[in-house]
Amino acid sequence: RLTDRIGQVRYPRLSPDGGRVAFSRVGAGENWSIWIMLTQDSLARPLGAFPGQALAPAWSPDGQWLAFRGRTQGADDIYLLSLETGEVSRLTHLAWEINAGPDWSPDGDWLVFSAGRRNERDIYLLSIQDGAPRRLTYGGNNSWPAFSPDGGWIAFSSSRDGDHEIFAMRADGSQVTQLTDNNFDDWQPNWGQ
Repeated sequence: RLTDRIGQVRYPRLSPDGGRVAFSRVGAGENWSIWIMLTQDSLARPLGAFPGQALAPAWSPDGQWLAFRGRTQGADDIYLLSLETGEVSRLTHLAWEINAGPDWSPDGDWLVFSAGRRNERDIYLLSIQDGAPRRLTYGGNNSWPAFSPDGGWIAFSSSRDGDHEIFAMRADGSQVTQLTDNNFDDWQPNWGQ
C-alpha cells in the first residue's frame, strides 16, 4: 500500500522508469491537485500550484512532463506541468468538457483525449507543438483513448452499437475496428507492452 489517509486518490499513473507514481488527490474543502511519490516509500507531495481542479496526470515518455486535465471557472483544458521547474502551461482553449485522457504518444509529440457534451463525446488528437486539437471520431459517444506502444493505433471505448465496446483506430482516425462485442459495457482499454 502506497497511500494512507491522505484524502481521496484517483488516476494513479506509474512513471516510465517505474520509480514514481503521479495521481490526483483531494481533501475536504480542497480542489483536486496533482501529487507525486516514489514507489519505494509513502511520502507523497503536491506538484505545482494550479488554481482549479487538476485531474488525470499522464507522464511524458521521457518522464520530464505531466499532462493533465484542468478545470478553472467551469472550463476544461489540457495543461502541461514541468517536473523540472514546476511551471504549468495551458495547451488548449476548449469550449467542452474533457471526460477522459490525456494519453501521450510514444514519441511525445501528441496527446489524445475525449471531450464533448455528456453522451456526445469524441476523440481528439492534440499536437504538443501547436496545441491544435484535431477531431478523430464523429458520433458514437467515444471515450478513454489510449495510444498503442508503437504509436500507430488508438484504442477507445464507444457506444456506437448501443452499449460500450472497445474499438481501435489508426492514429489519424482511419481504419476503425471494433474489438469487443458483448452485452456488457467495456471501458478503459489499455495496451500491453
